[in-house]
Amino acid sequence: MEPTIEEIKNIISNNQRDIAFLIGNGINNYAGINRLNGEKPLSWKELLKRIGGIDFKDYQKGDNVKEGISYTEIFDALESHNLKERIKQENPGNNTERSIDGFSVLFANELKQKVCDEVKYWELEDKVSNMLQSIRRRNAPILTTNFDLSISKKMDDLFPYEMKYQVLGRGKGSEVYPWSYYYGDDYLYNPCNDFGIWHLQGIATKPQSLCLGLSDYIRIAKKAWGLIHNEKMFETDTFEGKNTNNWKGYRTWLHILFNKSLFVFGLQLEENETFLRWLLIQRAKYYALFNERSHKGWYVYPKKEEGNAGFYGKKVFLEKVGFEMLPVDSYKVIYEDLWN
Repeated sequence: MEPTIEEIKNIISNNQRDIAFLIGNGINNYAGINRLNGEKPLSWKELLKRIGGIDFKDYQKGDNVKEGISYTEIFDALESHNLKERIKQENPGNNTERSIDGFSVLFANELKQKVCDEVKYWELEDKVSNMLQSIRRRNAPILTTNFDLSISKKMDDLFPYEMKYQVLGRGKGSEVYPWSYYYGDDYLYNPCNDFGIWHLQGIATKPQSLCLGLSDYIRIAKKAWGLIHNEKMFETDTFEGKNTNNWKGYRTWLHILFNKSLFVFGLQLEENETFLRWLLIQRAKYYALFNERSHKGWYVYPKKEEGNAGFYGKKVFLEKVGFEMLPVDSYKVIYEDLWN
């Protein structure tokens, strides 16, 4: 039986001391606007086409991409081609011997900078203000897969001069793994204890942190594995890292993911979300081993998505890793009605 709006509201209220909100790009699709041109923010496919330029046509079939290759693999392919062209420019004589300075191309990463340049003008319309105010008042963390700053920009409008981007506990930040970097009050020392916005897959102000290609996702999965399992790569799911009072991920957004109930919306979570799905599997295995530490999960989605290919496979996956599926009538219910 489908839940009513009031029943979903009660889930949020009854769990408000143990809840974090995991928000995807759906919030930009619903309420986003590009301040530069007044248009809707680009979809991931449109963004990839924009930064890929003429090279993107090799992967395109009509309005879609060709079957047999994922968006993350397309980004890696574009990046490799871009690197190859830059090397040619640096070595017009086709000299194959290059100094170590040539690797600066990898770190500059022009394509990621192009993504950052595209998303820096993204903002949110007022129709999501009630939702964001409600989350802030509940002192609940927000985890987001979005690179852009549209959520924190809207928070700046709603709560002027109250919050800023900073490193948890005033620790040392990282340009590649800004996992302790959050938007919130300046006294936060435990990520679970108060409101904060945490960017799971990179943030536009730190181009090197963006996870766009398959290589990036393998890189951050290795990083997360080391924190969760104490870097024991050849032992299966020991949780020697996580199963301590002050584990290495304590001052990162990973601590929220394992130690809060998750209310997920605006996130497709399809099979190409390899990293996040893997983390949810790790979370479920951890709870199986330490049941007394387990937390809940809810996945809210518009009912029309049940007609999408692969939806019921996703539904089975999410239910197996501990999520209750909550269908609603529309996106408006998710972003407005639940918070009025």
